Amino acid sequence: MSTLLCRISTDHAMGSLLRPILRRAVPFLTALLALCGISAAAPAESWQPLFDGTSLAGWKVQSKPADQAKTYWRVEDGTILVDSLGDGDHDYVWLQSEREFGDFELRLKFQAYRDSPGNSGVQFRSRYDATAGWLDGPQVDIHPRGPWRSGLIYDETRGVQKWVSPSLAKVSDAKPEMAPANLVFRYSEDTPAWNDLLLTVRGTQVRVELNGLLIREWEGAGVLDDAIHRQRNVGLRGHLALQLHKGDRLKMRFKDISVRELPAAGRPNLLFILTEDQGAQLGFVGTPGVQTPHMDALARSGVYFNRAFVVYPVCSASKAAIYTGLHNHTNGILNNTLNLPKPASELTAAERNHVLFRTNRIQDSVPTWVERLQTAGYYQGVTSKLHVLPNEKFPYEEFIRKPNHAAVAGFIERARKAGKPWHLFYNLGQSHRPYPNSDKVRIRVDPAAVKLPGFLPETPVTRKDWAEYLAAIEETDGLLGEGLAALRESGEEAKTLVIFLGDHGPTFPHGKMTLYDLGLRTPLIIRGPGLPAGQRTDALTSTLDLAPTILDLLGLEPLPRSHGQSLKPVLTGAPAIAGRDFVFAEISHRGPLPNAGLQERSVCDGRWKLIYREKLTPPWRQVQADSKQWETWGNRSYADIVANKSQFPEPYRILTEMDPQSLGGSLLSLELYNLETDPDELNNLAAETRHRPELVHLHAALRRWVNETGDPAVQPAPL
Repeated sequence: MSTLLCRISTDHAMGSLLRPILRRAVPFLTALLALCGISAAAPAESWQPLFDGTSLAGWKVQSKPADQAKTYWRVEDGTILVDSLGDGDHDYVWLQSEREFGDFELRLKFQAYRDSPGNSGVQFRSRYDATAGWLDGPQVDIHPRGPWRSGLIYDETRGVQKWVSPSLAKVSDAKPEMAPANLVFRYSEDTPAWNDLLLTVRGTQVRVELNGLLIREWEGAGVLDDAIHRQRNVGLRGHLALQLHKGDRLKMRFKDISVRELPAAGRPNLLFILTEDQGAQLGFVGTPGVQTPHMDALARSGVYFNRAFVVYPVCSASKAAIYTGLHNHTNGILNNTLNLPKPASELTAAERNHVLFRTNRIQDSVPTWVERLQTAGYYQGVTSKLHVLPNEKFPYEEFIRKPNHAAVAGFIERARKAGKPWHLFYNLGQSHRPYPNSDKVRIRVDPAAVKLPGFLPETPVTRKDWAEYLAAIEETDGLLGEGLAALRESGEEAKTLVIFLGDHGPTFPHGKMTLYDLGLRTPLIIRGPGLPAGQRTDALTSTLDLAPTILDLLGLEPLPRSHGQSLKPVLTGAPAIAGRDFVFAEISHRGPLPNAGLQERSVCDGRWKLIYREKLTPPWRQVQADSKQWETWGNRSYADIVANKSQFPEPYRILTEMDPQSLGGSLLSLELYNLETDPDELNNLAAETRHRPELVHLHAALRRWVNETGDPAVQPAPL
């Protein structure tokens, strides 16, 4: 069936018609085949080789220091050979996978030798403690001397160290009668000479097959997830490893090692709610004039992050950082790119040839967590927009046009019928301009009740504009409520991780496409199974932290590279994230690198912020159309500030810095702000001698960050 879908996708017209039908038919046909006694085999591409037949790439030898110079594990004749026949003077020596796994199937072949007195095993969901020189975790035994022990499960975790399947008090309690009567175990001189091992681990269930025969089927609840295993961080997730036991004289070969990750019935769903152009303005934090009952209720049911910042204050670039966990000069998207909300197979030649599709896209070598969830078996959908490229990195099953109650309810039901955990990226665009036009429609927000930031003029027109922005947030709150109601009614709320975030701030001066707080600071709420409720944290947080957090909380392997750190320690009550002393942000005004345009970078430690600029001449900034146009985008403030520049010179000066090419503004290379005493960032302290220490401190942090992340576009010289 997978082949059929693939072939049909090559015919664009027919594929568009039949693909949705086939997607819904596959689960039914699979069930029908099962009833007939025919299994629907997993697609071959889901299996990933762990051994390339030529090297130990992807593996690491773990041992105590005394054994590190010895070579017990090597590649020979396309196999992994462990050979200690001539040397019993060693402790445990493991060959451990670099990758970690949660739920998976592992298959491998091993060859045993009759003259080998030692035994081996396959550890899983294990973790090495270098201080103790020990690999904690359960293992499947491989025992040439006593082949009847092969396939039994022994737990090597310190504090346990006993047979767990069958459950026995002592190693010697394992007896030949515990093995199946028809057990087959092969040696090197036999034909065939190789044994096939299949290990399936899902949740707390472990299944071991040897040469096609079921050896053990064990429910490990109460063991794999007990306090000892949680303390060692093993049992539910960890590394694979091949064993050489202490003092053993062993010879054994392994080959054809491959693994596939499995979707877990108990794995949480993910509802990621992203509001467009919404800064940290909502009722929960006390924003005057706005009412957001659904956002407030969500915040009370989870953890609210008081100091959450995006890393690039425009839609596409912000999303790219969220999806990859990498800064934009690394992931490849700078400024906005095309919005093509459809499967990659449906893109036209013209779309693929568009200059933005070719130049402003996530690099091919950079994975997204949407790809990781696909590999783990998640059913995935996105509403409204995609607005990131290339589409191949966003393998959503569904692209849903309108976000509302019906859309969420229908999506969850289709995921349930598919028998998969799900991820819905619930993109809400109502907080993006154009806002509700209060000249034509009634809004609840009273302009007289709002409080304007200090960088906006106190005029009726700008008050109306800000009130309409808050009214747009209230509309967004209504759709948020619809989505959460659908989740609650589905019965899956208790097993769903919910993340709520604004992608960046609104289109006002000091907002979108600027590195001031209105552009960078957004609401962030995380709620989920086992996480606390009704808490607020001051932990300094970057949206780069969301990719590792999502994968951590879903029990999936992290992306190979990340500029972020998992927020799980914060969410579970541990101290704030180690090393998150600063958050950084950037803007490349001419877009994809390299270019000769203005470059802006910022670093903030929560109290102090430094903005750094290069290539100030000519003074040109990327000004989004919705930051100035009335006709299309309903922006009242831009023209109002220009019209009242004599009465309000400071807001006008700030506007000229936002749009220097139109208004003749000039930009500074350094700006320093104390966010505690100057939250609107009006008083630049960069030139003040008494604040030189703060300037030097942040500037040094910025220079380190430029070097560590390989930022190619700026070269800040020492102060």
